[in-house]
Amino acid sequence: MPKNHNDASVTSTLTTIDSIESITITVANVSHLTKAFSIQSESAYISTMVFSVDGTLLATGSAEGAISLWSTQTGKRAALLQGHTDVINDLAFSPNGKFLASASRDKTVRMWNTTDGKELAVFRDHLSNVTHVSFSPDNKMLLSSGENAAILWQLPTKTKVVLAEVQEDAPAFTGRFSPDGSIIVVSARNSDTEIWTTSSLKLQGKLLCHNGGVSADIFTPIVFRPDGRLVACGLASGAIQVWDIVPLKELITFQQKDDTVMDLLFSPNGKVLATTGDNTVQLWSISSRTALLDQQLDCSTVTNAVFSPDSSLLGYGGYCPKKETGFLTLFDTNSGRQVTIFNIKGLVSHVAFHPKGTQIVTTVGGEIHFWMLH
Repeated sequence: MPKNHNDASVTSTLTTIDSIESITITVANVSHLTKAFSIQSESAYISTMVFSVDGTLLATGSAEGAISLWSTQTGKRAALLQGHTDVINDLAFSPNGKFLASASRDKTVRMWNTTDGKELAVFRDHLSNVTHVSFSPDNKMLLSSGENAAILWQLPTKTKVVLAEVQEDAPAFTGRFSPDGSIIVVSARNSDTEIWTTSSLKLQGKLLCHNGGVSADIFTPIVFRPDGRLVACGLASGAIQVWDIVPLKELITFQQKDDTVMDLLFSPNGKVLATTGDNTVQLWSISSRTALLDQQLDCSTVTNAVFSPDSSLLGYGGYCPKKETGFLTLFDTNSGRQVTIFNIKGLVSHVAFHPKGTQIVTTVGGEIHFWMLH
């Protein structure tokens, strides 16, 4: 069970790296962080990235609409996927690894063959920005959501079921499959979160996951616990609600320091919930219903957070205006020790762990940096 770590008890090592290729750290079971390789893409900004399930490929989307598949072993580009005409908001590999789905501000969702990079399908039924996309665990359905709709697509027929839709200014929908694919949750910025069954496509119930509007301008942070029994959502007030799916009831409410819940994620072992705000990172124990980490940062911008596959590390990045530098932090969820790496030239916009926990990847502008964890 993780211990409680408040601001005073967190041990932090500040390490500056510019041309350094390897640094010594002591967090969890990691002793060294070594740069494997860096890639300078053609894009000015990497807008999203995701590992394939087996970890052999890293997919990145750009602000210009291009998608690249990179080998995680060599850093070489395996394929360049072109077709979108605006920023890529989200990418998702199918569980079998054969397909990649992309969601874009150009109002389309596209599906690609990961072997040869060919475009297999274009879904044009969204009327506005598409922000999220995901495959069902059995690879038979694709769920897309954005500013005007949440749509479920049957594959390979492309038969669609509109789960939520508006014609006026967007309430910004977010759709998520449960880990076993049996249900879908669809949340909106200013209405209840709906629960749908995928077998019958019937509305099963609603979560009162809104409080005069929900956090963020684009979507409602909402996430399933890996076992599928719990779902958490973030509110505009900074509150985080944790709901039991069966029976449907609210179990816990946590209160974040920041009003806006920017990111929300469960650890892979399901014991801890992490939340980030503009300049806060907090960890919550599901069993004890208490804060394990309640940290106010000097840096005013925190981007995404991510757990290592074994749940021992929480990684997050961002930018510190006072220091005029980007940063990467690795936090040991058991000991409370953390390492923060500064002197990164620009906003660290994305952080991701390799599925096997052997690498961590960061992006700065159009640069992609692969680090080996030893």
